[in-house]
Amino acid sequence: VVSDSEQLAESILTRLPDERKEIELAHVQVFLSELWDRAAPSGPLKGSVELHAGLVHPDDNLAGVLDSFLKKQLAELTPVHGGKAPMELLAAMISERYTKLQLDAGELESHFIKNGIHLPRPLPELLRELEQRRILRTLKAGEQTRFEISHDVLARVVGQNLTEEMKLRE
Repeated sequence: VVSDSEQLAESILTRLPDERKEIELAHVQVFLSELWDRAAPSGPLKGSVELHAGLVHPDDNLAGVLDSFLKKQLAELTPVHGGKAPMELLAAMISERYTKLQLDAGELESHFIKNGIHLPRPLPELLRELEQRRILRTLKAGEQTRFEISHDVLARVVGQNLTEEMKLRE
């Protein structure tokens, strides 16, 4: 259920960057997902969820919402792909200035081997799951497939979440 959809939309849009007067759908999806989590009743009670402008906090911004989104996604990926693998993959996909890089599966595999990181599941499974969760996107040019973090702001958020070990390796 959405209370006053116009007011909710305005509250969300004021928190998203739009220098070119364009809003990326993925950002709106992530923002709405965060609001859904805030509105959803915790515990065994299940009922309808009401989305309203009051769920948007005064200090909400895209980077903060993406940070929360990334942490939730990594927490869900950890039991299946191990504690290090998802974040290590994302760390390999950013530059030292926390901008996104485009890498192919071979380059990512080399990163894991070079740094002695064991992948509990095959790399293609992790890549597919990160893509399904809107963290990565696939770029195809002819026969070549490359991967990149889905947005520049998310690449910056990944950079801000690097472990000390990852920072030292840089």
